[in-house]
Amino acid sequence: MEIQQYSGNFKLWSEMELHEFKDKFVIKAVESPDQCFSIGRTNGNIEPLNSDTSANRSKVSTIYGVAGTIRLLAGTYVLVITSRKEVGSHLGFPVFRVMSMKFLSCNEASLSNYQV
Repeated sequence: MEIQQYSGNFKLWSEMELHEFKDKFVIKAVESPDQCFSIGRTNGNIEPLNSDTSANRSKVSTIYGVAGTIRLLAGTYVLVITSRKEVGSHLGFPVFRVMSMKFLSCNEASLSNYQV
């Protein structure tokens, strides 16, 4: 379900897929799979993606948002929302409480832990 259109080409989506590849994470909107972006596993760089990403992925999971990236002494991490609960509405739009998040490591060392 499309929630609201932002300025430019960005939209808010209610559900997304996280595709994990050896060299990148790919985030796709379930309602519009052609709108996606990738996050480099070695450096955390975020880039728009306009190509087929069906080959060589090991895991696909449902996420509900990307909270952002964080740079710590241990490296760069992407924070994704893995669980949510609707707690109300504002101007007719649902308001959610984040119930759980996952930190995805974007460091050279994380590639050695990659599982096929």
